[in-house]
Amino acid sequence: MHILSTLAHVLGILLLVVFGLLVLFQLLLVPRTGVHVWAKNGDLRVKVRYGRVLVLLFPRHRKEGKPKPQKPAPPPKEKPAEDKPKRTLNWRALDLGDTVCFLLDLLLQMKDTLRLDIVRADVVLATGDAGKTGRLLGSLSAGVSMLYAFLMEHFNLKTCHIAIDGDFEGRDTRYDAEVSLSLRPIAMEWVILRNSRKLYRLYKTLMKTETIKTEKTEAETT
Repeated sequence: MHILSTLAHVLGILLLVVFGLLVLFQLLLVPRTGVHVWAKNGDLRVKVRYGRVLVLLFPRHRKEGKPKPQKPAPPPKEKPAEDKPKRTLNWRALDLGDTVCFLLDLLLQMKDTLRLDIVRADVVLATGDAGKTGRLLGSLSAGVSMLYAFLMEHFNLKTCHIAIDGDFEGRDTRYDAEVSLSLRPIAMEWVILRNSRKLYRLYKTLMKTETIKTEKTEAETT
């Protein structure tokens, strides 16, 4: 009986500790958190403000150390061809209309706690194929118009500018975007839980496993 009472006492203490940690975690989600994102042609900069604390998440500044001496690379070895799975983003499987409507519905659910200050984007599409660029531009222009009207109706933004154009002769898409927002993470938690199934289905649709064949590397003979 003494052992059972001791085990019950230890178990009760552990449950209290777990409960206290859960309460502490929820309290940490209460303060408003701000996020500021800049993206331009592959460059990304992300700042997060938690209360009065400002943190630069990306890019991280690394300390410069002494350069290590480089060793000569060994000659390439012949490897047999083998099939390897590769995960890619399957954008073509997405229904653009349904996806945009779902994302707008998420924003609407967060309307009372989400504050958008800046939404700015200048995009010039280029795919290397004039016909493909034109079709993509037409599809995205409709979605951009819907998004702009939605943001102006439901949010009080300081800056809202979204422009999309096409470069029918270029190959590389150029963009310059900035987003500034703030929210209470605890409210975001409930929105994610309510839409967890839809978010998971969206994730499964985007992620596609493909089997690619590794090419055989042949050493050059002289």
